[in-house]
Amino acid sequence: MTTKPKRKPRRQISRTTNNLLARMPITGYMKFNIDSADDSQLFAQTVEATGDFADPVRRGYILASPHYYKFTVVLRNYSGTVLSEDDYFITDMVDHYEFEQVIREFVNKQADEFGHRKVISGRHSTIQLSVYNPNTKEHL
Repeated sequence: MTTKPKRKPRRQISRTTNNLLARMPITGYMKFNIDSADDSQLFAQTVEATGDFADPVRRGYILASPHYYKFTVVLRNYSGTVLSEDDYFITDMVDHYEFEQVIREFVNKQADEFGHRKVISGRHSTIQLSVYNPNTKEHL
């Protein structure tokens, strides 16, 4: 009678390692046109992303969990001239859905100052999104 040698158990990542991965600083930013925000196909074609935001899977994880976000809204007219450029820090940890509402509210408030679509070009206007450290207000 022969006995099979026991296989070594598969090595699993510990919970501690998973927690460390979740707490690693998020680097980079994501920049997209205002027009492409509601169209996923156009968004995929026009998004500029660096660091952790460059990987669509990692970007999904980042946006799915609550973070402190910083975004810069640059409103331009149809000739590409900058009309307004403002930075906005979200001081509470928010997830993707809450963040989306804050962006819409902020952009609409800025657009009201310029007469909405009469002057502002959504194709030329951009939103740049990043995660920041609330203690130092610097990008991670």
